[in-house]
Amino acid sequence: MDKVLRFIDNNDWADKNGFEKVFVSHEVLQRLFKGKFKTLQELNEASFENDQEKKYLVVTSR
Repeated sequence: MDKVLRFIDNNDWADKNGFEKVFVSHEVLQRLFKGKFKTLQELNEASFENDQEKKYLVVTSR
């Protein structure tokens, strides 16, 4: 996990190619798997919706 985070945070190639990370709650992850988000922006906004523990890492690419 540490290597993935370092790659996304500290790599020009990852930045140039649109790789991003977002930590989400179990609830948001379930909604993602069910196809409830149409855009990455919706996913990012949902990750801030509640105070639940955000222990799942989702890696996205544009």
